[in-house]
Amino acid sequence: MLTSGGRALKIESPGLLTISPVKLRTLREHEVLVSVRYVGICGSDVKLFSGRYEGPHVYPLVPGHEWVGEIIAKGAGVQKFSVGERVTGECSIYCGQCQFCREINEDLCTSVKKHGISANGFAADYVIVNQSSLHSLKDCEISDESACLIEPAAVVMKGIDKATAHMDPHDVLILGAGTLGILATMIIKSKPNAKVMIVDINETRLQIARELGADQVVAMDMKLMPAHVGRGSFDLVVETSGFSDVGEVINHTVKPGGSVLFFSQPKVSFSTDLFVSKMVNIFGNIGGTGKFREAIELLDSKGSEIVRLITNVIELGEFPQIYSQDESVVTRGCKTILKVK
Repeated sequence: MLTSGGRALKIESPGLLTISPVKLRTLREHEVLVSVRYVGICGSDVKLFSGRYEGPHVYPLVPGHEWVGEIIAKGAGVQKFSVGERVTGECSIYCGQCQFCREINEDLCTSVKKHGISANGFAADYVIVNQSSLHSLKDCEISDESACLIEPAAVVMKGIDKATAHMDPHDVLILGAGTLGILATMIIKSKPNAKVMIVDINETRLQIARELGADQVVAMDMKLMPAHVGRGSFDLVVETSGFSDVGEVINHTVKPGGSVLFFSQPKVSFSTDLFVSKMVNIFGNIGGTGKFREAIELLDSKGSEIVRLITNVIELGEFPQIYSQDESVVTRGCKTILKVK
């Protein structure tokens, strides 16, 4: 087994990113050593870079929870995976003991840790990870680059399943055309008769959304939406933008009896009339546990078209300098990924 752990991207403190050497410990019985190939940068990472992330987190930190790699060594107790196998994995590390874990609702685990947020992640040459977190990619043809979209796709799929369990949405409004918004477009368009309008101010993202299935793309500031869309027009409104005044947009656009699904966490205000008189259902989702295999199958079925979401590839070792010179490099396109190998 390797004794040198190679390099890792590290957030030493808000605003200070470095490439640092890593030491590897000995593998435990149920762990594998992964040689990481690519790792995605998501909105949580961007907030961690700058110190704006409000959930539980630690510094210094190796970020990265959207990843793909190859197993190069394994512990004696690892039976399900083989050396040389391509894998990805879960963001969350669950305790397995609390009430939520026992009820198979692990995303609410009271002692959860998250790779790349409250525990070191995968923006590194080599990472040791428990086999329980892994998902095999040996039977699919998805590219390494596109495999970085599996974790966010699982998150979106789980949220949409919750929000549509009681309904068959026909008219859907998606707020924000970033990675989550475009993945939501693809997943909703796989449902019969669904029509999707997606709103953003970023023309590049909207063009990708159109190519990947959106029926209508609207280049508009969110706060102008109520003046341009009929009241109560949408069965389902999906919020991915983080726009601070999104409450007014939702109040105006969602149908009575409709649903709202949050993937972002803006601070919003609602009238209780939305829930009582209009009987609107509100859902949120943060994890993808239980949906990874479906997400893998969906992205694999899309072939090369899914790679359109990836608009920027940066070498791991070059990232701190590039980001320090231009922080917008990770936000002006759609998905940025780091090439590790």
